Amino acid sequence: MAKGMVRVPVREQDPKVRATNFEEVCLGYNQEEAMEEATRCLNCKNAKCIEGCPVSINIPAFVQEVKEGNIEEAYKIIGQSSALPAICGRVCPQESQCEGKCIRGIKGDPVSIGKLERFVADYALEHDIKPEGAKEQNGHKVAVIGSGPSGLTCAGDLAKMGYDVTVFEALHELGGVLVYGIPEFRLPKQKVVAKEIEKETEAPREEKKVVVRGEEEIANMKAEAEKFLSGVFKAMNMEVEIKMEYKASEGNLDIEFIGHDMGILIGKRGQTLDSLQYLTSLVVNKGTQGYVRVKLDTEDYRNRRKETLENLARSIAYKVRKTRKTVSLEPMNPYERRIIHSALQGNRYVETYSEGNEPYRHVVVKLKNRQ
Repeated sequence: MAKGMVRVPVREQDPKVRATNFEEVCLGYNQEEAMEEATRCLNCKNAKCIEGCPVSINIPAFVQEVKEGNIEEAYKIIGQSSALPAICGRVCPQESQCEGKCIRGIKGDPVSIGKLERFVADYALEHDIKPEGAKEQNGHKVAVIGSGPSGLTCAGDLAKMGYDVTVFEALHELGGVLVYGIPEFRLPKQKVVAKEIEKETEAPREEKKVVVRGEEEIANMKAEAEKFLSGVFKAMNMEVEIKMEYKASEGNLDIEFIGHDMGILIGKRGQTLDSLQYLTSLVVNKGTQGYVRVKLDTEDYRNRRKETLENLARSIAYKVRKTRKTVSLEPMNPYERRIIHSALQGNRYVETYSEGNEPYRHVVVKLKNRQ
């Protein structure tokens, strides 16, 4: 086949070597290889590859910059459309999207757009090149629920538009399927996912102001919480001593209950205590500046439950390893599922993920695929 019709080969781990580890199989391009592959781009005026890209990256423009060795400029062009280029360059199905539309592919190999995007993004990670942030903040706050690919992309795009974005995630790490659904040899978690998410969440923004609360405001919060809780206990015909402590450094209002028959307040697997905590949080945060996290506990239940769940996680992991059968746990709230995930995060033999919809969402423990 004529020169320019065949793509530059991509380096990979030797099969005998990769059979002994879980490291990334594809090693990607170095700068010389990337620049050589970039020369194959025809720089089409009516670029079909852009039409094939779900986020409409200006592919000919960034490839042209790679061709000329302007890698930082290439990264800026990609960053205008994509929040996670190092990830997308690895796991996007380019063969059916941008590369599937590449004119070069009609009579030869399409340009390796995905590998070029990966090279540019990895170069940015290695040289600490930051994505461009918002020119100015617009004063509006946005909450994004879930930190999977769509949630992170949404958060990144909104941040670039000047919004103050907070991402809420039930599990102990951001990333969703990027962390829990794609194997390490396909998408490295610490080397790529964690670094790219960290870079995206570190985009320049206004420094958040620490909410300083006066003694009167703190006293009012405690009074409102005590009034509400006392009314609940009176209706339940229970005598309960209420102790409160506001921790300014954490913005937490810790409330402890002391009395007889505290098991009634805890309920089955802490469900009653959790519900009471949620309602108290609504009362305390009504009309306050900033968010106050309310934590309810009695008889050290929270720590005891955490210890119980960690022991359960280790026991189930051992069972899965011995029987080689997947185990589904009973439904749990997000906080308890996070404890299970955290307890088994570094386990060599098993992996965990959550499935199902609330309130029946539960943790699944399965044997790792050791290839």
